[in-house]
Amino acid sequence: MLPTIHHMITTNGLALDESKLAWFAGRDVEFLFSLDGSCATHGRRRPAPGGLDTHPRLLANLRALRRSGASYFVNLVAHPGESRQWASDLDFVISLGVKRLQIGYCVGVEWGEEARKEFLAFMETAVERCGRIEL
Repeated sequence: MLPTIHHMITTNGLALDESKLAWFAGRDVEFLFSLDGSCATHGRRRPAPGGLDTHPRLLANLRALRRSGASYFVNLVAHPGESRQWASDLDFVISLGVKRLQIGYCVGVEWGEEARKEFLAFMETAVERCGRIEL
C-alpha cells in the first residue's frame, strides 16, 4: 500500500485571500498560518518593506481562513529575550478564536540557559491556558 501524501501550506497569511481559499476548498490541504502575536510583536519580528503595517490584513485573512472551514493551525514563534511578551502574545492569539496552535522557538539564534528555562516555563503556561496538549 502506498503512503498518503499530506499537503501542508506554510504561509505568513498576506496572500491568503478569499479567492485563493475558494480554490483550495475541497482539496486535501492544511495551512500553517504564521502569526507571532500582537501587532507590536509581529511588526517587530516580521517587518514589511517600507514599514507597512500588515497586521490588520493578516487578521482579516486569518478570519477568512477560519470561515473557509479549511484545516489550519497558527504557528506562534517565541524569540529569546522577549519572554515578558510571550504570555500576552499567546492570549492575543487565543482571543482570535484559534482552536489549534503550534508554539515554536526561534531557530538560528542563541538561546542561553536562562532563555531556555523561560521558554520551558512558558510552555507550561501555554498548556495551562489552552487546557491540553497534543503530541
